[in-house]
Amino acid sequence: MKNIKTSVIIPTSKNEKIENINRTIKSVILGAFDEIEVLVLADGWIPEGIYKKAKVSSSSLNLGERKTVNRGFKESSGDYVLRIDAHCSMSRFWDRFLLKQYEDDTVSLCVLDALDEETWEPKNRSFAFVYVDNDCKEKWWTNYKQSFCRCEPSMSLTGCGWFCNRQFFLDNLQFDEDLSKWGAIGPEITAKIERAGSSIILNKNVRCNHVFNTAKPGYPVKEVDRTREQLLERYSQFLYKAAKRFNAPGWGFSETK
Repeated sequence: MKNIKTSVIIPTSKNEKIENINRTIKSVILGAFDEIEVLVLADGWIPEGIYKKAKVSSSSLNLGERKTVNRGFKESSGDYVLRIDAHCSMSRFWDRFLLKQYEDDTVSLCVLDALDEETWEPKNRSFAFVYVDNDCKEKWWTNYKQSFCRCEPSMSLTGCGWFCNRQFFLDNLQFDEDLSKWGAIGPEITAKIERAGSSIILNKNVRCNHVFNTAKPGYPVKEVDRTREQLLERYSQFLYKAAKRFNAPGWGFSETK
């Protein structure tokens, strides 16, 4: 297999701990098999003390996740892009596994594991499949009847630990920037993947270990709810098709997969 350069984009806010950002950067670099590019996207702030092997791209205004991730894909130089949060670690040779089992025009997911912020060690609490209910809320699909295959389809995803071809994202998946800054990332990608006639694939060989419960007070719940309503207005037909194909909970289908 040829050596394909991969970029990692890490959106950050001023509330993120520099120590965690640097731990995340070092993890993706040390865990990678090949040379990678790491791009820290500082949303509305100018960070100091970022690990020197990463590139930093700052915006003077707080643009939110949608505009920041879109910007990251445009500014990255890799053929493929991994999007993770600023408080994560990656399993060994994550890039080689993702590239080796990547299918054209898809989005690949990592299995998420809870990460201990003090020890920076995984807690072995796996989170894998995600679905979207008819209120446009993404939820963990804990009773999903998965196969023994190392890669298999998932209806949706969370905002962290996903990987795709850079140009495929720019052509098909760019986020609608007129929506709110945060929230409902999974449903939007689900709808656009369905519209493109493609798939979201969970790669069970790769783990993204994630520090959960990092949300700060003041999370704009009403704004996120409004975004969900707007997504349903725009993409309900595609969300319904995806839900029907997976027989997802919350849509009134007779059985649950």
